[in-house]
Amino acid sequence: MEYGYRYAVLHRKDYDNWEFKEILKVLSPQRGERILDIGCGTGEFCYILKKNYRVTPVGIDINKNAIEIASSIYSDISFRNIRVDEIKGEEYDAATMIEVIEHLPDPLYAMHRIRGLLKSGGRVAVSTPNRWAFIHKLKSMLTGCDYLYDPLHIQEFDPRGLASLFLHAGFVLDKVYTKPLGVPFVRHISKNLYWNMRSGAFGIHIFLLAHRKG
Repeated sequence: MEYGYRYAVLHRKDYDNWEFKEILKVLSPQRGERILDIGCGTGEFCYILKKNYRVTPVGIDINKNAIEIASSIYSDISFRNIRVDEIKGEEYDAATMIEVIEHLPDPLYAMHRIRGLLKSGGRVAVSTPNRWAFIHKLKSMLTGCDYLYDPLHIQEFDPRGLASLFLHAGFVLDKVYTKPLGVPFVRHISKNLYWNMRSGAFGIHIFLLAHRKG
């Protein structure tokens, strides 16, 4: 498997994706901000940022096909086929990484680079699959539906490890939690409860907000 057209299409998300909504709650974008979306894929999250929050999004991704799709659909948004360490002389109010950090060969280096792109007090919001989501992993093994852990993931994180990474990169932590509930069958009882309640350390995804010191 590699990053290409098929990967880009398979990983497209709907505009009302629950993970988008959670990242937006965590980040609280402000009108007029310049926000870097790292691993932007086919551009849906950048579109939401521009349309609903009146910010200036910039999307980057190493998947050339994903950037071509994003640029063709959202022609008024800047998309680039580059890595974060190729950005020079730019400054952002915030950065987002939605299911990206687990793909990076050297996440600590990447976090240092991102911190260098942020203004004083600039925020970074991240989501990533949780390696402690044991019940969901077991369910995936039993059903053959491994929807969180694709072959291109290099490193999985737990909440403590992810927090430690950002501290070592010089960030100040604001929030670290997991969602949705770590018990899959709850979804069949109440979808609202399942998707909206935090779940301690064992939820499917970790959400983190940090900022650069002033």
